[in-house]
Amino acid sequence: MKDFDQALKYQRQAVTIDRHNADSIRLAFSLQGLATTLNDVGRHDQALAMLQEALAISREYFGETHARTIGALSSIADVYSAMENSRQALEYGQRAAAAFGTDTLDRDYAAVISDLGVEHFFLGNFSKALHYHERALKIKQQLFSPEHPELLLSMILAGQALSHQGQHEQADGYFREALSRLIPGAGRDRIAQQITPALVSKVAGKYELINALLYKAENSLFAFREEPGAATLQEALEGFKRLDTVRNILKTDFSGQLSFSYLLRELQPAYAQAVQLALEGYASTGAGQGLLRECFYFMEKNKANLLSDYLQAAHAKRAAGIPEPVLDEERNLASRLAYYEKKALETSKSGSAGRQSPYQDSVFHYKQMADAFRQRLRRDYPRYY
Repeated sequence: MKDFDQALKYQRQAVTIDRHNADSIRLAFSLQGLATTLNDVGRHDQALAMLQEALAISREYFGETHARTIGALSSIADVYSAMENSRQALEYGQRAAAAFGTDTLDRDYAAVISDLGVEHFFLGNFSKALHYHERALKIKQQLFSPEHPELLLSMILAGQALSHQGQHEQADGYFREALSRLIPGAGRDRIAQQITPALVSKVAGKYELINALLYKAENSLFAFREEPGAATLQEALEGFKRLDTVRNILKTDFSGQLSFSYLLRELQPAYAQAVQLALEGYASTGAGQGLLRECFYFMEKNKANLLSDYLQAAHAKRAAGIPEPVLDEERNLASRLAYYEKKALETSKSGSAGRQSPYQDSVFHYKQMADAFRQRLRRDYPRYY
């Protein structure tokens, strides 16, 4: 928290100086920077107050449709999203979208539209979520290369919205298309092929890959529950097996990256879903002992993953004699970084140029902190690694 306290101190000084100098344009910029940090530390009400003042200044000096005004509206929507207040996030997101005009060919506009889809999804408005994600996808198809993570993310989110409406075949089409672009040489209809470490290492969008596989597995689970049968059961089981395979590969290849280890832990509920799938399949299809073995596999794999995480931490303590507060600092830092990387992914802020985004700023900030922490850890406790 010392870094945040220092940042807040300097940013408040900048706001005070700009107020004293009556420099409204610089003040609006300083207020947005202060609001970003306040939002990072969970002081959302204070962040909103700063952003509302910045918005008023931007509207007065630049007008309703200027990038500064749109940025302030979008930042307010981001804070409300962080507060899990989707209705208010939608209100300000819609105002930002309206300021752009109708389906503007602009990456920031595509991000705002995608955000609206995310908030509608959180509210359970899956048809509206699909509407916005497909609009964002249409714009991104004209702006980005076919393999760009932003484009693939919209495909995945559109598929997720379809899946929750029971349109499993259409959802699967989006997931397969995204996976075929993510995995080099996979082919749209050959996703079931053996996934190897060499193949996964070539994937540029690791987060998109994890989410595409996760949502595809969940979609297959929903499809099986609606139409129980050997074919839908096998497809769902294969989905969870592929997710497990990729998780194991990424856990090995990225074990030194703090945020990845925490991201992969968020996949733990998928193992419970896989166990439930195997039990439901055994009960409904009478497929025999094979499904009980699948159930046992996923149960044991889940326990093994949890045990592995615990043993890693315990071994580090014994081998290096690191004080508990230092390890707590590492865990807290990794947790915060994983949280903001996930939020940046969910709200499709990643790679959005010229836009004030608390999530993306936070990702950058925590990555810097993580690098500095690792350097200090390597220097003070070399045996830890």
